[in-house]
Amino acid sequence: MRPTPFAIGAVLVIAMADVPRLADAQPATADGTPSAGRTEAPDVPPTSSSTQASALDRWTTDVRSETDPGLELSYLALRLPQYLLELAFVPLMPVATVFERYKLLDRFLDLVTNEEGTAALLPLIDPFNNSGLGAGAVFLYNEPFGSQDRFIALGQIYPNRDRVFSVSFARRFPTLSGRRVSLSASYEVDHDARYFGLGGDRSVSALQELRTDAVNAEFGITLINPNRLPEYFIEIAAAYRRRKLGTGDGSRGPGLTPQSGLPLPAGFRDALDYPELTLSTEYDSRDSFGVTSKGIFARLRLTASRDLNGAHTSGFRTEGVFAAFIPVLPRFRTLFIKIGASGTVPLPIASDEQVPLHLMANLGGSTNLRGYVNDRFVDRLGWWGTIEYRYRFFEYADEGIGMSAALFGDIGRVGRRLDDLIKSPLPWSVGIGLRLEQNFILAGRIQVAYSPEGIEFSVGFGEVL
Repeated sequence: MRPTPFAIGAVLVIAMADVPRLADAQPATADGTPSAGRTEAPDVPPTSSSTQASALDRWTTDVRSETDPGLELSYLALRLPQYLLELAFVPLMPVATVFERYKLLDRFLDLVTNEEGTAALLPLIDPFNNSGLGAGAVFLYNEPFGSQDRFIALGQIYPNRDRVFSVSFARRFPTLSGRRVSLSASYEVDHDARYFGLGGDRSVSALQELRTDAVNAEFGITLINPNRLPEYFIEIAAAYRRRKLGTGDGSRGPGLTPQSGLPLPAGFRDALDYPELTLSTEYDSRDSFGVTSKGIFARLRLTASRDLNGAHTSGFRTEGVFAAFIPVLPRFRTLFIKIGASGTVPLPIASDEQVPLHLMANLGGSTNLRGYVNDRFVDRLGWWGTIEYRYRFFEYADEGIGMSAALFGDIGRVGRRLDDLIKSPLPWSVGIGLRLEQNFILAGRIQVAYSPEGIEFSVGFGEVL
């Protein structure tokens, strides 16, 4: 599936909107008192309101003022990624300086946000997909700023009649001891989703196109979510998902049919209804949600689903993710390491049931194996890993909003059996990315990655890491 631009511009705008005025509004605990949430990374150097130097001047001073260690090889090795990133993003610095000097961003925010800076409405543009230039709009309301109480509505259409519509609402309720309740619904039609069959060994020339019609409705409630750090989080969610898979009608490959030669996904050409139950548990010790310099994030998610229409498709999915943020040098130079694994089996286990396509491990796109197209590798089992060097090189007007550059490498593999996961060759990709960050959130990122199958551009929004 094409990645849905989750809260594309509104998240970005709320992240940027008058942070000094809103930063004191913290999420409330069950008794109505402000919580000790993460509002800023601890390594930010203090600045004076009377300082006239631009963010570019501060950035240059910070970098140049460090003590020269001579030819110490370990130090040079740690700084080498930074030097490469600085060279790659030098052309952005004059643009960023002009934005800061003439307050162009502030002028734009005045047009798309309300006076309190708690709501935003702005257009969406999605250029990195296989369906043409997407256009739409998103509305977000979030009060108090930085809390989990928010409403998001999004709509996006594409030239080939692809479309995405979604709404979501989340709020902490004092009557539920501060537990968070979330509701969401979405509708999506994708006429030209890529399908390569199952497994990690098929050539890119096997591409055929799949049409997917998807309806989702979900209700979730936190069972354990204390307002303290580190944060332990347990949530249970119930969902209804409707899926219909059919023959695609795009221009990048032939439409998938029973005569195409590829194994068909479970429930092909059937409209299937899936009730779903999910249990998620997380541990999060990051020092900031957006500009993270140190900490650990871990998540385990269990999902069970079975169709109601007699197509004998069902699945029990387990997914685990572990990520570590390691400061390697001062001033926001961070090594990010992530590993994950996923497995899906039919219900009952070892039965003749088929596993639905939407429950399988999926690699390729904006998050894992970024040098490959979306849905490049899909199967019952999968694992993936990322190593990334991040370096924050610009901050806008002392408002906690900045840009970070990243050098990254990805690996991963999918398969039907465990021994399939260690076969060679192992898919890999390397690349460079630009992240727009604020202390509360990661607003978005743009990436370009290379793999043995070519170069891919991708965009990510509203992501946890």
